[in-house]
Amino acid sequence: MIAQLSIKVKGIRPSLAIFADADWTGNVRGYVSEELLDRALGMPDITTMEQLIGERACIQMVKDIGMDLAFTGITDMPYSKLSDNFGHYFHQSEQIPSYFWSLLLINEENEVVRSIGIAAQLLPGAPPSILRQIKEAVIERERQAPFCLNDDTIEVLPNLLFEDIEVMSTNTLQLFCECSKPVFYPMLYSLGITELKVACANRQSIEFVCHACGQAYSFSPEEIAGLV
Repeated sequence: MIAQLSIKVKGIRPSLAIFADADWTGNVRGYVSEELLDRALGMPDITTMEQLIGERACIQMVKDIGMDLAFTGITDMPYSKLSDNFGHYFHQSEQIPSYFWSLLLINEENEVVRSIGIAAQLLPGAPPSILRQIKEAVIERERQAPFCLNDDTIEVLPNLLFEDIEVMSTNTLQLFCECSKPVFYPMLYSLGITELKVACANRQSIEFVCHACGQAYSFSPEEIAGLV
């Protein structure tokens, strides 16, 4: 079983990146780099990943399987859709035929308010035609009527595609980051005694922000003085 899965989409510059990770309990977190977000908002006519993130972009995936064991894979991104590039990754890096599809509902403030997706992979010995059937079922459903993203969509989605499907189990996903104030103590110490003393003398707080979830942690002059 995979304890944690981390994915990073990297552009030609390190500042153009998308990061996400999830653990086996359903905790998910991630972020889009500030430069990439500004680029996307400033170029509404972008239609391909290459236009957004630049040439020579890649997907890097790290699977933590526990006991200090991890598998890292990396592939290029030859397709315009991110979902197609994930299918390419699994086929190239892990030799697992895969199909990915996603649909987002975005409001007027450019916020994702709902999303659904499909990740299909073949078990050993399964015929490749199964993936084609899934892809054709999604295309046919989109052709007949657009998917309606509401509270019941995720429950009925499998039955909208196939009549003879059985749901084996369900899991709840939640946005969760393991960051905490004590995690930033080493970064506070790394500033050096001189800078910490200056902050105390000037009655200034020092703030750190988690790059994954955006949570801010502030250290008051009294807390800094205690550390010094």
